[in-house]
Amino acid sequence: GAWHRIAASYNMAANPPVVTKYVDGIFQDDWTANQALDAARRALLPTAVLFGDGDQDERRTMYVNSIQIRSGALSKAELASLGTPTASGIPLVLTVSAPPVVYVGKLGNQLVFSWAQSATGYTLESTSNLVSGPWTAVPGVVNNSKTVTVGSGMQFFRLRK
Repeated sequence: GAWHRIAASYNMAANPPVVTKYVDGIFQDDWTANQALDAARRALLPTAVLFGDGDQDERRTMYVNSIQIRSGALSKAELASLGTPTASGIPLVLTVSAPPVVYVGKLGNQLVFSWAQSATGYTLESTSNLVSGPWTAVPGVVNNSKTVTVGSGMQFFRLRK
């Protein structure tokens, strides 16, 4: 009873060939089993069957709002950027933003972390153990910048959205 955006990117030039599948902008699977054996079936020929399961002739009622076919395989970031279905249909232009660059400087026994003001929604986190965590938010971040006093022991930092 709900609309979903299903996206599949076929990269038959990869070794091994792969079909990357996303539903509502969430990664589902990299399907590599036997892709090269039926490459002709996955080619876009003058006539194409877009929906069919190919076994037992099962049929189900389904509703399709829009279909988009692009030249070339989409990256995982592009597939994720498609997100959930919208009334306006499938985006023609995909905008994939790169995570911000974190600059780290040292002043005496302090580290200064900073990243672009335009990078909103990111949290600076830290942990003393990469294996078992936990990661906790670093308090006192102002204008995407934070100065941290270096103490004894290991401390790891990350920027997370």
